[in-house]
Amino acid sequence: MNKLLLVTISVSALLAVIVSSWPAFAYVMQSSNYRLQQDSVNFGGARGESASYVLEDTAGEVGTGRGESDSYILNAGYQQADWVMSISVPVSVGMTPVIPGITGGTATGSAAVVVGTTNQGGYTLYINASGTPAMRKDSNSFANYTVSSTDPDFDWVILNSDSEFGFSPEGPDIIQKYMDDGDACNTGSSDASDKCWDSVDDSVKSISQTSYGNGLIGTTTTIKFRAESGTENMQSSGAYQAVITMTAVAN
Repeated sequence: MNKLLLVTISVSALLAVIVSSWPAFAYVMQSSNYRLQQDSVNFGGARGESASYVLEDTAGEVGTGRGESDSYILNAGYQQADWVMSISVPVSVGMTPVIPGITGGTATGSAAVVVGTTNQGGYTLYINASGTPAMRKDSNSFANYTVSSTDPDFDWVILNSDSEFGFSPEGPDIIQKYMDDGDACNTGSSDASDKCWDSVDDSVKSISQTSYGNGLIGTTTTIKFRAESGTENMQSSGAYQAVITMTAVAN
């Protein structure tokens, strides 16, 4: 009896999200190497920077501002340029190795989720499953990972008589809940690999966040998935699947 596991990932796009690794949007000029999204006619303006701030200003623009009708919204002028977002996810993640049904074992997989935005308030990335339990085959399932407290578990631990499925996010934008001090989660500022495990179900959980725009190249959050069948667990063989939704929202 063997168990084959697959994670299928979908994207929920809220606000100005473009589902693409390299987003496409309107532009007014282009060359072989560059595109100019919006231009302006004025008599001054420049980019200024300090240790803490970046300022881009213009002077002398005419016909600027926000205009609305029943069908359209116009943000006129260079400084009224709309922000955009992009999110890129794999279609599916195969978890390996195949878990023997009699002796048990562990299967793992990972998904690189790239989110980029020019929104000055940044973004928040959320995760949820299509149902509970997340990893299922007909009436059989792997239980959602059992977290021992309100914080994620620093180490993955299940009972030998159980089978469970969970996740851990890694990357520069993960929220404090998934950071660690080398011993426990939701403390410190480290991001140890394969630590801070959590359950994924049909409730929406935030996993990554910024308070600033990170550009359209984006930042990667890697979602580590893990499923384990204990050595004393007897479970129906077959192909199990979890449908996971990643949602990027502008702050």
